[in-house]
Amino acid sequence: MPYFIMRKALSRLFGVLLGDRGALDFLVWLVVTLRRPSLLSSVYGRFLLAAAAGEPCVYLRAPLEVLAERADVPLRFLAAEYVVYEALGPALCRCVVRTDGGVAESLAGVLSCVGLTLKR
Repeated sequence: MPYFIMRKALSRLFGVLLGDRGALDFLVWLVVTLRRPSLLSSVYGRFLLAAAAGEPCVYLRAPLEVLAERADVPLRFLAAEYVVYEALGPALCRCVVRTDGGVAESLAGVLSCVGLTLKR
């Protein structure tokens, strides 16, 4: 919870906060780790959904095979997370950016999503 509060404070102070984890990531991890999709309809799950919806996130998407090459977690766990992310990410995030292309292409997509441009 202190991490969440710090992120909120920094995003209000600076306007745009780039980070690699947020409320959506915690929610996905919790659902998959506990093996309880019903968590989403609980009081705690609804709180985390509201927190995730309040964060202007960018959903970074890649095929499962690409993620498996990048990750250091078991494929079964990764596949379960992928399913939950695919269900929640597009609905909760401001836009979706594919990351299986080049790094510059992915960066340009993220910057465009937050209203910035990549200068060359």
